[in-house]
Amino acid sequence: MNGLKKILHIGIFVVLVSILSSLPNPSHLSNLGSTNISNSIESQLVEFEDFAKEAYEQAGLEAKGLDFYVFKSGVTGFYNLKKQGQIMSHKNIVAIVDFRKPSFEKRMYIVDLKQKKLLKQTFVAHGKNTGLIYATNFSNAPNSLQSSLGFYKTDNSYYGDFGYSLRLDGMEVDFNDKARSRAIVLHGANFVSQSFVNRYGRCGRSYGCPAIPLEDTHNVVNTLKGGNCLFIYKDDLYYLNESKLLNTYEAARFFAQK
Repeated sequence: MNGLKKILHIGIFVVLVSILSSLPNPSHLSNLGSTNISNSIESQLVEFEDFAKEAYEQAGLEAKGLDFYVFKSGVTGFYNLKKQGQIMSHKNIVAIVDFRKPSFEKRMYIVDLKQKKLLKQTFVAHGKNTGLIYATNFSNAPNSLQSSLGFYKTDNSYYGDFGYSLRLDGMEVDFNDKARSRAIVLHGANFVSQSFVNRYGRCGRSYGCPAIPLEDTHNVVNTLKGGNCLFIYKDDLYYLNESKLLNTYEAARFFAQK
């Protein structure tokens, strides 16, 4: 009898070993899950990159002097703001100011991302204490007379000291979130024009506001007002490392789900 029990035990053990050996390795399942997630992330990033490239090419932005990386950065922040609910789903316009360029060049680009079309390219001034021809110094502090980097959400238009203007809300803490209290707005100015550039070799400077040519004011303000996106860019390492709105993965994931 004891011999029979021993044989039965051995048989059961063999069967269990056979069953267990046929099951997937848990570590393999874990790796498989990680692989699927990794593939999904990569797919979302590729889709987002393709969209940005297509918009960039169709809008003819390379020929207009806007670097693709700067444009993609603007698109990234735009979709991250949409993810946060700061920009409504039907809004599709991003204005990009490339402060790597001198003030005698037209360095504001207004792009419709839905139509993949450049709507406007124009001059834009930087703050008096930000630099002369090039924008080099930035601040979020009141009375600094300096420009502030980062993403803004446009608000309503109004008539003020500089005529028809556009209120701006800074979306990035420590970089531009004091825009309202500093009265940083988009407005027209007679020191921002081709004739001023021809005479002085540069645009004039503001008190920190992104000032544009008077003749473009109504068109630009009406295009941007009501919750669109304005991005002021400079290859400032501190900003590029600290800005949460430049997270490409988060933007790509939201874009893939929209």
